[in-house]
Amino acid sequence: MLRAVSRVTPRHASRHAPCLVKGLDSINHQRPGLQTSRPFLSFILGSLMSPVDAVKNLRDTKQLLEQTKDELLDTYEQTQIPRVHTFSPPPGYFPRKNEMQTLQRALSTDPAFVCMFGGSSVGKTALLRKVLSGQTSPDQNMIMGGWGVGNTVGGPSMSEHEQHKFVVIHFDLRIAGFSDRVGLYIRLATAFENFFQEVVDEYQRDGVGEEAKKEYEKYFKGHILTFKHARKDMEQKVEDAFKSASGRSRGEACLSGDIAKLMEMFQSSMLSYWEFDPHKILKEREKIQDKAMQQVKDNGGKLALKMLDQDELLRKTKDEIARRSGLTMGSKRVPVFIFDEAHRLPTLIDDEDCLKTLLDSFLVLTKQDRLCHVIQCTSDAFYMLWLRAINVSQHSKIITIDDATYKETQKFWHDSLLASTISKTQSPGLLRNRLPDFDTVWDFFGGRFAYITDFVAEFINAQGEINPYNSSSFVHSYTLLNLFLTHQSFDTYSSLPESIDFTVDMDPEVLLSVCVQILRNKNSAEDPKLARGSINYFDACALYGTEHINALVKGRILNINWTEPVGDRLSEEGPQLTPECIYRPQLQPMSRVVEKAMEVVLASPALAELKTKAKERFPEEVGDYSGVTISSGLKS
Repeated sequence: MLRAVSRVTPRHASRHAPCLVKGLDSINHQRPGLQTSRPFLSFILGSLMSPVDAVKNLRDTKQLLEQTKDELLDTYEQTQIPRVHTFSPPPGYFPRKNEMQTLQRALSTDPAFVCMFGGSSVGKTALLRKVLSGQTSPDQNMIMGGWGVGNTVGGPSMSEHEQHKFVVIHFDLRIAGFSDRVGLYIRLATAFENFFQEVVDEYQRDGVGEEAKKEYEKYFKGHILTFKHARKDMEQKVEDAFKSASGRSRGEACLSGDIAKLMEMFQSSMLSYWEFDPHKILKEREKIQDKAMQQVKDNGGKLALKMLDQDELLRKTKDEIARRSGLTMGSKRVPVFIFDEAHRLPTLIDDEDCLKTLLDSFLVLTKQDRLCHVIQCTSDAFYMLWLRAINVSQHSKIITIDDATYKETQKFWHDSLLASTISKTQSPGLLRNRLPDFDTVWDFFGGRFAYITDFVAEFINAQGEINPYNSSSFVHSYTLLNLFLTHQSFDTYSSLPESIDFTVDMDPEVLLSVCVQILRNKNSAEDPKLARGSINYFDACALYGTEHINALVKGRILNINWTEPVGDRLSEEGPQLTPECIYRPQLQPMSRVVEKAMEVVLASPALAELKTKAKERFPEEVGDYSGVTISSGLKS
């Protein structure tokens, strides 16, 4: 190359770089074939003229290559992590027929925005895991609704055998992983990316064969990359915000509009998800192949086909039939969003506009486009007030989960719990003799399986030396009641936003009067053993003041049932169209353990002065109620 330059360069020309470059230009005009060597030669000359810049460029290139290598290695390592579904069937789950059928019906009809209310530890999450894991067999008499019927956009209707096909997008807000708009954006983008990745990885659950795998990868690759880059762009915006000299905060990197844009992208992707039909695509491909084969036959290829070995042709035909038989398209898996402990959302994201945008987006996905289900589980009754404040509650379907019935709990006690715990101990006979009978256990813990299981575990660990009065759940309830009755300023944590926190300090006299009313209603029931004490929420607010009643609910002493609990719907008769059939929200103890603690606390002589004051203030409600005495047979 240098010899070529020297030949075409005049002898009297200067030997400096500008002249050399000029000479190169003349070469390019005379010999176009040397045009491709110019960048390399320019790089050599540039390196000789500025070696410092050349070394810097090489160093930057090396760092970029190392960074790319690390990213590829991270991506490879992430693919080696096995996918584990948290919504697998819960171990040792005892089925509750009414609750399971209600949830199955809700998931088998048009997509809805469902709010599932229930006290702590009643089994809301376990119920969802059981139904959504596909391990249930629906009732044969269950009325199945069409899914996505009419002129709306949506998926096909689900048959009884296809109910178990769900893709769960789970947000457990106990361990949320975000606490601001940026974290919410990244968490949503990651969840959407994982959703479509799961659709691709588990394509066979849609009822298709191996042949459809490439179609899934080809079709959904763009959707996966869309949310991946959305997440990375937000991470880059946050990094740029920290580096900028303008002093932008992390929160300014993500606004409500960004959340809306992300949800709009997901809406578009979900529309594509329901339009995708691999069976149809494969059929079209087969038509093209058949058409090509017909052309071969028309062009004289028929004779060549006859020359093929007949046995080989028969074997290939059978293989093709077997391959095509695996391409039967089943019902697509239904996406289900679950927000566990949803009442924590206003605490995690202190931006009402952002949350309003998020929930409105889910209403669009459910009520308008009918693309997926959204279920929000909460143990905070005031979450209903917050939904009402942002105009969402009127579009939601409410399901109330309460304790199991007496018969269900009895079956759980004898057939499941004792058989799997005490029967496997070293001295089952001794423990069974010391164990309280079922009616005593029911009187304390009701149908809350978690409390009963904890008591049996404590009973076994103590070698039968404790009774229900010594159980952890009773001690906690008893202590909480006494704290509120004796410490007016005692307060508990609440995730309520300030906009709907209508509570004041606890009023001990109001608390005592409410406890008396609840216990009186229980004792006056037809069967006090089965009944739960309760009073009308709105009547109590009118009598005692809304702020005082809400303080009892906020303190986790009482709970509000906005609708009739699913387990209480035992009547097979249809609803009567009378004003008496209206379910009025009920105030009841947070659990039967709290109810039992009320009985014991009100029998304490130490509260004589407080009872006198409460009686003067609420004479009709308190009256001469004196509480109950602790059974001597259970005293430790």
